[in-house]
Parts: sequence; structure tokens; C-alpha cells
Amino acid sequence: MTPHLGALLVARAWPQQHALSEFDRWQQTKHLVDLVALPGIQRVSYYATRTCGIPQAWQGSGNRMAAYWAEDLPGIKRWMQDPGLSEAIEDGSQFFDSFNELDDSTYTGNVYQLGPRWPGDPEPLLEGCLLMQRFEVPDDQKKEFDDWVIRRHLPALRSIPGCQWAQWGKAVRGLPVQYYNSPGNRVVLVELDQPRAPDLTARFIDRIVADSLKWDRRLNYVRREVDESVASFDKPLGVST
Repeated sequence: MTPHLGALLVARAWPQQHALSEFDRWQQTKHLVDLVALPGIQRVSYYATRTCGIPQAWQGSGNRMAAYWAEDLPGIKRWMQDPGLSEAIEDGSQFFDSFNELDDSTYTGNVYQLGPRWPGDPEPLLEGCLLMQRFEVPDDQKKEFDDWVIRRHLPALRSIPGCQWAQWGKAVRGLPVQYYNSPGNRVVLVELDQPRAPDLTARFIDRIVADSLKWDRRLNYVRREVDESVASFDKPLGVST
């Protein structure tokens, strides 16, 4: 069953090359399997961040990303309070010495409350390539930024060939896990209808970025990345959400 997109946690890491294969194996056979079984979330999607062969504007830092999808924000918070999450983070600390620094941290994460789905968007597959933009917007610019996203940016993103859906979200702050209060209090997500990114031609990039470049000049933190689908893990049958 495809989950409703109400809230999600985006977690990013940058394991060094010598540890990458082992990290991927652990994620897909242990870490993500354990976490999706905890109450509160419905699916985990695992991505490899594309860092070469694309324009500079989309070369985000880090090389792995996991998205934990929930029906709503209370679900995410319930999941974060489960002792199993602390155990999973402790288990993951075995890789910390093999991580590159990422935004002045060992790894980064944000919980986002997502806006409503756009009328007419198809049901999300959560199996395609994900284009992600994150912005740290100060309080005195949030209204202007949010209006721009809703009225201009999301409609432009939905015109991209292969776009399945586009949504935006606001970060939830003050969370008990320090890693989940990272830079990027606004997020814009686009899922394309294929696991791997298409050739990002200048025209393709221009349609996405041109109108948003003004925020690069006004904000201290803007990141864009292309995340290619590696695997997805659904809630096991019979396990309560």
C-alpha cells in the first residue's frame, strides 16, 4: 500500500569509499529493516546521492540518504520515542569514524511536516528518483518564501516531464535527537517516474532552478541534490503503524 505523504524524516550521511559497501549492506539488511518495523512510519526509501555528471547547482554534499515516510507528524514523533530508534542509532555509531563531515556534523537529518498534496497528483510511488532542495529561511522571510513556493515554484516543478508529484515541507525543531535538527528548515521534493536520474540538460536544470536562484543570493544555506533510488522497505504485514 502506498503511504500518504504527511510527514517524513530525511537523514543524510557521507560514508567514505572504503566503508561504503559495508554501510550499504548494513542499511539494507539490518538498519532500515529494523526501523521500518517500529510503530509510527510506513515506509523507508534508501537513495544514493548523485555527485558527478550533473551541473554544479545540483551537486549536494553527502552520498547516501534515507527518507522515513509517515502518515502524519504524530506518527513520526511516536516513532522517534521508541527505544528501538536509540538502539539503531547506537548500532550505527560503528560507522561514525568512517563518515566525512556533513554540515558540521557526523550525519544530518530533519523531520518535515509536508504541505497538502496537489489536486491531480498521482499516488506517490516512492520508487523514483528524488530531487531535493533544502533552504534555511530566517523568520522575517518565511512568509515570502512560503508564498513563492506555493504559488510559483511547485507549479513550475510539476511541468517537468516525468514529474510524479512535488511537495514542500517545514522542518520541526526542538527534537530530542540532536542530528535531526540540522540546517534546512524548508524542503521542496520532486519525484520523477524512474529510479535513476535522467540526463540533467541545461534546459532541464534551468526550468527547475532559474526562479529559485534568487534565494541562493539571499539565504546562507541552500542545498540541492539528486537522489537515485536504491531500495524501499514497507511496514511488515501484521505490524501496527
